[in-house]
Amino acid sequence: MRQYELIRNEEGGDAGGGAAVADPTEEYGLDPSTPPTFDASGMFDADGRFQEIGDRFKNDSVDADYINRNFKGKSPSDLAKMLKDNQTAARAKSVSYPGADASDEDWSRFREAAGVPESADQVMPEDFESFQNATGWTEEVATPVVDALIQSGAPGPAITAGLAAVQKAAAAQAEQWQAEAQERREAGKQQLLEAFGTETDARINGATVAAEKLGIQAGLSQEQIDGVKQVVSQIDSPELTRMFAHLSDAISEASYRGPGQTAKVDDFRGPAETAQAIMEDDQHPMHAKFMAGDDAVHKHVDTLLAKARDIA
Repeated sequence: MRQYELIRNEEGGDAGGGAAVADPTEEYGLDPSTPPTFDASGMFDADGRFQEIGDRFKNDSVDADYINRNFKGKSPSDLAKMLKDNQTAARAKSVSYPGADASDEDWSRFREAAGVPESADQVMPEDFESFQNATGWTEEVATPVVDALIQSGAPGPAITAGLAAVQKAAAAQAEQWQAEAQERREAGKQQLLEAFGTETDARINGATVAAEKLGIQAGLSQEQIDGVKQVVSQIDSPELTRMFAHLSDAISEASYRGPGQTAKVDDFRGPAETAQAIMEDDQHPMHAKFMAGDDAVHKHVDTLLAKARDIA
């Protein structure tokens, strides 16, 4: 620590005869007995310039390689100038988001510095088909979104990253939905197994056929009919599949009635109720044939009773 002397008076007297000032070590609370915390010897040459330093600093907080690469041969004043020039250059390149009263020139400068794209085509996903399959976004949906981001000054890399994040999240969501739908189908299939037993697959097929026939009678388009059939056959709604399975029973029953006879609302019963009506209800159109021993009607009743046992 440098030691400070008392200032001598103008007459050249000694320290005791002049106007004295306080020792800076006392004025600033410095302890002259405390050694420097960092020894810089060996870092500078005789001219006060940085020289190449060796391994002594490599385990210290000083990056010796960095100093050798950037500071060697430079004086502290050279470094000060270099720092000032770097700060000036950084300020010249810095850019702030334009405020509400920004001019077109301000926006133009910001867009160039921030890398804002000129059009949506520059940042749209290269494989847009995969993006559309994952997100459901068509170009008519995606383009206005990207245009809005561009108008707000979003940099190109940020827009690209955002679109990629949307695609990734949508794909993950779709995968989750598919897994949940499969779980519902499996649970629905179990419900139908409990209701229909060994004839479950046949009853599902019958329900699908019934859905198609009813769709045709209702005047639905083929696309609409196919949609209903998929819901029924895939057991997306086990309750709906069961309903169409029973409707299939009613349609099968109506086919025994002969020309000119059509199904009525009260004919849409379960297999047990239908079999009982055929055997006991003299108003049922098939009762007379059953009582007459018609083989086809008796076979139909046996089928209905078998279905009723499986359901029970």
